[in-house]
Amino acid sequence: MRLFAGAVTGIATAAAVLIPSAASAAAPYTAFTVNGAPNSYVLPGGSRVFDTANATIELQSYAEGGMRASASSAGKSWGLSIIPPTGAQFTVGTRYDAAWPADATRAGLTLGGEGRGCGTADGWITIKELVRDPDTNAVTSFAASYGVRCDTALGANTGEVRYNSTLAYSGATTNPESLSYGSSELTPDGPQKTVTVTAAGVEPTTFGQSLVIGAQRNDFAVVTDGCAGKTLEPGQTCAVVVKTTPRQAGTRTAALLLPGSDGNGPAVSLSVEGFVGAVGTYYPRTPARLMDTRYGTGVRKGVLGKKGTVSLQVTGRGGVPASGVSAVVLNVTVTSPTSASYLTAYPTGQTRPTASNLNYPKGWTGANSVTVPVGTGGKVDFYNHSGSTHVIADVVGFYAASSSVMSSLGVGTELIRTVPSRLIDTRTDGDGKLPGGGWIQQAVDYGDEWNSFIRAFVVNITVVSPNGHGFLTAWDGSDSRPNTSTLNFSPGATVPNMAVVPVQTCYESWCYGMPMYAVYNGSNAGTHVVVDIVGFFESRNDVSGLRFKPIKPTRIADSRIAQGLPGAIGAGKTSTVTTPSALVGVDTYALSLNVTAVSPTANTYLTVWPSGVGRPAISNLNPSKGQIVPNAALTGIGPDDVFNIYNNLGSTHVLVDVAGTYDLPWGSGMAIAAGIQPGTQAPALGAGTTVSRRSGP
Repeated sequence: MRLFAGAVTGIATAAAVLIPSAASAAAPYTAFTVNGAPNSYVLPGGSRVFDTANATIELQSYAEGGMRASASSAGKSWGLSIIPPTGAQFTVGTRYDAAWPADATRAGLTLGGEGRGCGTADGWITIKELVRDPDTNAVTSFAASYGVRCDTALGANTGEVRYNSTLAYSGATTNPESLSYGSSELTPDGPQKTVTVTAAGVEPTTFGQSLVIGAQRNDFAVVTDGCAGKTLEPGQTCAVVVKTTPRQAGTRTAALLLPGSDGNGPAVSLSVEGFVGAVGTYYPRTPARLMDTRYGTGVRKGVLGKKGTVSLQVTGRGGVPASGVSAVVLNVTVTSPTSASYLTAYPTGQTRPTASNLNYPKGWTGANSVTVPVGTGGKVDFYNHSGSTHVIADVVGFYAASSSVMSSLGVGTELIRTVPSRLIDTRTDGDGKLPGGGWIQQAVDYGDEWNSFIRAFVVNITVVSPNGHGFLTAWDGSDSRPNTSTLNFSPGATVPNMAVVPVQTCYESWCYGMPMYAVYNGSNAGTHVVVDIVGFFESRNDVSGLRFKPIKPTRIADSRIAQGLPGAIGAGKTSTVTTPSALVGVDTYALSLNVTAVSPTANTYLTVWPSGVGRPAISNLNPSKGQIVPNAALTGIGPDDVFNIYNNLGSTHVLVDVAGTYDLPWGSGMAIAAGIQPGTQAPALGAGTTVSRRSGP
């Protein structure tokens, strides 16, 4: 055990003086205070305030002008050894730099208590009062403030000494002296704890702004500073609320400093064990059918009627856990509607929003990707506005609401935005339309930095000029193709749908080490297929990935009423949409959208992309003249929270609904410190970075 330097070499000229046992609110004052300092071996947190009411306090004088103040209470003792610079005497009103031992320019100062002390020390001492007996030179009255930085402490242990002094003093104690948050997921919004501060001493204490200090101070934050600017009488209290914001795994430490008006005050040690959790991560699932009203799968059998609502249990089914789920990603299909209508998916137990997920004409069969928060009992409601229709829902993945899912599934995946790129276009690849019963397997090479971590692609799949009715299924390219559909089409139509497609690592010679997926044409009719990639989900879980925050579906733009857009978007024109500040934060880099084209005047396409970059050569939506057509879209947003919408031909009204945001989980500052651009984008794909092969008839 390290011992403090408790004795001073020299000849005592006066015996230690025992102060009377009653503390006094009037002079003379006798007290000994010590404030904690971060990483201090002597006292890392809290404070000690001793006076004659709770301790025995002594001051021992030495011939060369030095002295030792000590306090003993409840079997614990503290001591401060004070020596003037070599060959000098202390002068009242002087602030001395200090070290241990003293030298010609610095006073000697060292602190110890409760069995701990400084090995090396530096600091300062200000002599405020010093009266000596003219006959013995013993100190009869003394007052000083001090700071001692021990060894590798980040700051000084500060305090006051009074001995039969005419000068009053103040101080403060904290409850608790240290805050341990235990294990906490890496997050900007971790658990909160409260420190109660009590003014001590004999005169009022005025507090400055509470500060978190230390090299890892960004892993904690003051939520409420109830002490700043307050002046408390002795015995009065104030409170400071501190939350942990761990940004790296492992033990993270800092200190809360509660400065008085002189800048010195007690410190509270802060610690947390950060771990990479699951909140906001995505778990791709093998597509599974949860609802089919044609057969009574998941809900009652029969059509969903006019202004009808049906509740679907989504948790605990299709690979989705029974709890710990914030939102699910569904591929929702309507078939055989009896009139033009729209469908809205929303959390059970919440008011239906003024948003839509599918808009369809009479007799239409079509699908859209829907990301929707789960509601009461882990359910999702589906509302049909007009006529009646059958509804089908396939689950393709879910987002975690808590880290409880980690016990069985581990940590999920984070989103990496890519520069939007075209992966497949059968119109230009030389092989013609994908025949019925045929499929394309494709491997995509993002390099060693990403390949082995990619778990799903975010793609927009479009069929162009199909020869008949049919459907496409996108999956990981394995032999176990799911019995679900990704999009449905009819003769001659151009139909897009966004999909989050699970991938597998290819171990065949033609694509070794690359993530692979496949697209299957489940009909007898050939069709052209176009696939554009806008992002992928990966399992590195470092500070470059984005995590999902679901929100109740919210309409942010409707050009028909000049909400968010000034009006219809003309041919070859680009309009911008500014995301409302209530929906995004400083660490939001992408949005989950549903974009609807309303009654375009010509066959056209729409492209959605973030502000500040050039328009990519892809499409998100391909409406025909007069149609009302929705499609899900994932888009980045610029620093101004703006994204662009381009219309190719004619003019069209546009609706935009937001289903959630993708945020950097631990704050932009952490990413920048790590040398990573927040919301990192993977590079655009160049020639030779995709490999495809066709199979089937």
